[in-house]
Amino acid sequence: MCNFLKNKTILLSKINQIIGLSLGDLAKRLKIPIPYNLKKKKGWIGQLFDNFFGVNLIHQSNIDFPHLGIELKTIPINRYGKPSQNTFVCSLSYINSNNFNWFQSYIRYKLSHVLWILIEEDKKIPLKERKIINSFLWKPSKKEENCIQKDWEILMDIIVFGRLEQLNSYYSKILEIKVKSFYKKNQTMSINQNGFIFKNSPIAFYLKKDFTKTIIIKNF
Repeated sequence: MCNFLKNKTILLSKINQIIGLSLGDLAKRLKIPIPYNLKKKKGWIGQLFDNFFGVNLIHQSNIDFPHLGIELKTIPINRYGKPSQNTFVCSLSYINSNNFNWFQSYIRYKLSHVLWILIEEDKKIPLKERKIINSFLWKPSKKEENCIQKDWEILMDIIVFGRLEQLNSYYSKILEIKVKSFYKKNQTMSINQNGFIFKNSPIAFYLKKDFTKTIIIKNF
């Protein structure tokens, strides 16, 4: 656990110690092997910061700093300061009736308070030389939460009624859903809002990069 990070001030102080360093510098400090690229190591950057902060990787279903109520997210940004990809929030691939109540939902819990870390993203720059650009804490405004909730409610209706083929027909503003697999052997058991159990494909929620771009602009 990372309980030595007793408050937000200490958390920010720790991350400020490495702003400007390269990913390679941090990996060497932590004695973590540096991959040549992320093609086969897509989660490596997140794991690097988990190790730096001492995040407990065993409790994957929780937020990264549960004693502070803060989630950790990294955003690769290009030379223009824009996010280069959508940001993974959480998976929805398990039976949980609370999935259908926004105020008790896991995604709301994960996004209630986030420590964003901005990482340099440029294919011309080797992974080990990419810089840790900056960081900031973010809480969604009431307007932002209302927009996320609206997307979530519509997308959840599509999911629980098994109409996954309709996901692309709804143009969401903030949230995007990726269905990880349509193969039956990879399907998991879910429970809908009426209490019925059914098979569903593993699903993940992402924040669209246009939305994370607005978050970055507001904080710099």
